[in-house]
This record gives sequence, C-alpha cells and structure tokens, in this order.
Amino acid sequence: MVKRRQGFIINEKAILEIKGIIEKYDIDCEYSEKEAVVGCKSVYMTKRIADEIKAYDTCSVPYEIVRENEIEGIRYGAKFLKQASFDPYQFCIQLASRLTCEIYERTPMMHIHDHVVKTKDHTIRFQHCILATQVMPFQFKFFYTLTAPKQSYLAALKPSDKKNVMILSEDEITKTKNDMKNFMLIGGYDHALSDDSNIKWQSFKRDLVLEYPNHRLLSTWSSQDYQVTDYLPIVDRCDDFIVITGFNKWGNTNAYVASLTVKDILKDEMTKRRELFSLKRKSL
Repeated sequence: MVKRRQGFIINEKAILEIKGIIEKYDIDCEYSEKEAVVGCKSVYMTKRIADEIKAYDTCSVPYEIVRENEIEGIRYGAKFLKQASFDPYQFCIQLASRLTCEIYERTPMMHIHDHVVKTKDHTIRFQHCILATQVMPFQFKFFYTLTAPKQSYLAALKPSDKKNVMILSEDEITKTKNDMKNFMLIGGYDHALSDDSNIKWQSFKRDLVLEYPNHRLLSTWSSQDYQVTDYLPIVDRCDDFIVITGFNKWGNTNAYVASLTVKDILKDEMTKRRELFSLKRKSL
C-alpha cells in the first residue's frame, strides 16, 4: 500500500506539472480541472467499489463519498477534486512544435545491438537509447512475463452533456465518460486479447445505441495497452537501454513521471520514483 500511496502522490504532482507546461507554452488543448468519480450504478458492483474505497483509506488518499442520485448514473462511488482533462493529441503536437530538436516519425527500427540502431536506410550510434514503447524488441523476454495486453473501445458522441465531471465506472457500457467542448467520450468493454474482439466490439456499439439514443455517433476506435502485473509502469535501465512501458491505460500522467525518472537514471540518482518503477521492485 505504501507504493500505491507513492504512486498517487507522484501522479497528482504530474497534473500540476502538465498544467504548468500548458500555461508556459500557451498550449490550446481544452485543459480544465474537473471532478473525477470512481463508482458504479449496479448494486452488484457496490462491494467492489467499497473495497476500492477501503484501499483509499489505507493509502490516505483524499476523496468524497458519492451516493445514489448525487451524480447521474452513479449509485455509489468516490469523488476526487481538481483532476485534469485535456486533449493529449493537441498537447503533444503543439509542445513538439516548440522543441528545438528534430523528430523523425515512421522510421521502423530493424535491428538494435551494441549501441547501434539500424533502420531501413540509416545506422544510428547512440550513447543513451530510450525505448518508450508498448511492445519491446524480442531480446527483452522479461517483458512478456510481467505484462498482459488489454484492449478496450472508445466512441465520440454529440452533443456533449457539458457536465464538469469525469466518470470511471465498474459497469458496462460506461467504463469511461468525459465531456469535452463539443462532444463526449464514452469507453468500455476492457478485455484480454484472447477474448473474441468482434463480439466485444459489436456489444459496445449495440450498447452505445441503447444508452445514448439521442446522440450522434462521430467516431469509434479501439485502444490497446499493456498492463503490468502490479499495475505500476516499468521505467528502468536494462542492458544498454532505458525502458519505459506498461502505463496500464494511464498514460498522460505516467508518461510525465516516466520522463522525470529517466532524468534520475541518466544522473544516476536513486529517488523514490526510480525505486517505485524499477524492474527490481519486489511487487514484480
């Protein structure tokens, strides 16, 4: 539970740091602070939410109890204040435009060995190489024993409900709900890749129509991420590389924390966050 508490503190600090970057570079990415609710609308899921809240108490995580009829679609849950909502795509492309370095995309790595990366047309020698990726090169066999791929589905619907709250629910369909400026995001149906994705996909689209009959569907897509066995990311030096992976679908704040951890590694400083995300941690 100490690690959970540390993870909470680090991610909360990351929200403030991301806000600072947005303000410093005047990035237009619909940043706003909202209430975030973890809860359920089904009576069958209240036990799971009660266990979650018990964990918050153990870790001294501040929250407010949400009861029936206080928030639409939530029977029981926990509410967190001043959580960040923003468009990560706009954040990334606008931040990238302000960098002084060059970024090369669509350049697949064909081979990597002995401080050399080979692409189709070039050979790149490096002092430090950071592998920030979902799927590791095959020589990192440990990765496939510590992580499991998960898939889920998202949809953008119009109009937005304009409610200043984000919801993470234990119920299908609305596992995730967030209102943006002109639309709302709805997500759900998390599953292992061994499950029949077509059945999950069809169920997701069916439930969208049933639960949101008066909304227009703008777009749907799926996302895939690797979940680490103890639900914490991996950020550590491995052979000649620094490996970053396993954000467990919590990439915006975890990515920022990972970047700070990389700085710790490069400066050879042992910090709490470096210990937390180490490959040698006991929880793995």
